[in-house]
Amino acid sequence: MQTLITPTVVVARAFADGEYVAPETVSEAAIVAAQETYLRPVTGDALFERLLAGDHADFTDEYLAAQFPLYDPQANVLNRCSIDGKLVQTR
Repeated sequence: MQTLITPTVVVARAFADGEYVAPETVSEAAIVAAQETYLRPVTGDALFERLLAGDHADFTDEYLAAQFPLYDPQANVLNRCSIDGKLVQTR
């Protein structure tokens, strides 16, 4: 499995100083699943594969990998929307 970020980096970036979470609690499989669910649909297959190959390393390290551990899909307002007829409502 190839990932854009390692479990160790996820833990280091997602938790504050003084909090300890073992890197083993974040599996590579979970990272791959999150990448496939949240990144590949946005970047598209061609760019995603190039990112995995190491192209655009600055973008990957400074933007994607920096934000990825902090992303909370439940906080995304689009996940709390429902459509009732022609009216979009938030839950």
